[in-house]
Amino acid sequence: MVYLVPTFRNPTGVTLTEETANKIHNFCVEQNLLIHCDDVYNILYYGEKPPVKLFPVGESNVISAGTFSKLLGPGLRVGWVEAPKEIISKLGSNGMVVSGGCVAQFSSFLIERAITSGDLTRHVKDLRARYTVRWGPS
Repeated sequence: MVYLVPTFRNPTGVTLTEETANKIHNFCVEQNLLIHCDDVYNILYYGEKPPVKLFPVGESNVISAGTFSKLLGPGLRVGWVEAPKEIISKLGSNGMVVSGGCVAQFSSFLIERAITSGDLTRHVKDLRARYTVRWGPS
């Protein structure tokens, strides 16, 4: 498995070029390696256009994961995964998921409310505006 933060990598803010991403993707396909992309920072882009996802979600070897800890607060240990159906099925068959439980039930409840109320969308827009003022358009 190859772990990458392809967009706005901490602490430098560097984003992989499309050419570099293609080279990494091709190498991983040739070597039968899974790519795990930590893709949360592309949501926090500043400027007018969001960055494109550099690794094609839906490819058999790409998992894109994000966390609400970067969007809402570091104590919220809840995230999401975008991946091919086969991988999602394996993750979804985990005993904790099947039982209806989760590690962070209260945090999950708060996040669900932030999403359904529109508070998360407004918060992310506010963060983008602040980042644009602080660092300028990308």
